Amino acid sequence: MNKKTRTIVDASWYVVCFLMIQLICNSVGVLIWKDFVLNPLALTITLTLSSVITIGLYWWRKWWTESADNIRKANIAVYLMLCLFAVCCVIPSASLLELMGVEADETQERIMMEIMQSPISFLVIALLVPITEEIVFRGALLRLLLDYFKGGKEGEVDEQLSASQTTNLKGVVYSILISAVLFGIVHGNIAQFFHATLVGTFLGWLYYKTRSIVPGVFLHFANNTLVFIIAKFFPKIADQHLLETFGGSYPIMISVMLICILMLVALIVCLNKVLKA
Repeated sequence: MNKKTRTIVDASWYVVCFLMIQLICNSVGVLIWKDFVLNPLALTITLTLSSVITIGLYWWRKWWTESADNIRKANIAVYLMLCLFAVCCVIPSASLLELMGVEADETQERIMMEIMQSPISFLVIALLVPITEEIVFRGALLRLLLDYFKGGKEGEVDEQLSASQTTNLKGVVYSILISAVLFGIVHGNIAQFFHATLVGTFLGWLYYKTRSIVPGVFLHFANNTLVFIIAKFFPKIADQHLLETFGGSYPIMISVMLICILMLVALIVCLNKVLKA
């Protein structure tokens, strides 16, 4: 089996394993709880079970590894910028969904809010699930793709590979986009696909710069926490169209949106400089 075929097979297998574990755990949940899809406790238990199994499997099979040196590439300044990045993403993301006429499922949103009322359940949704997703789509899948496009020897894995060592920039872009699109697809609905794909592209770039899933997990956690805070403490804003939030003023809405976009660009430039190898 040549390297290209092996990479395709391994990449497919990583995603299939992730989906199979979720499917099996959900199937067990359906057998145990008749009201599974509407039962917050049942969903929390199955999410925890599927996440723990996935993390254990990927760690055991060494599909994902983490280096302490890579973790240290991100300092306090990086994490503060990632918090601000999550905040600046809210309005552009909401605007994109509205322009496309996409609305999130109200039942699904209500169930998620009920699940996250419990501190333990909140940690499962906001932290454990993101850890699992980052391990699968960045720590395993993206690392495999980056290694393939690096052009090294077959089977070679270099955890310390930096951006300057990767000569095929086009391959890096392909790797990040492939992992991001797959990340968007597995979210299972249109409302989350576009946001997850865009955020997944940034998460992929972040992993490429650090070779660690920790910054990505932090951003994931910050994003999920922010969404929960808005829905919990500002329900009227969460249920409004973006224009209504700004009092029906297009100039104000567009101005705030442009500021957010400029802030996102500035943050990416700053992060690139701070994380430069």
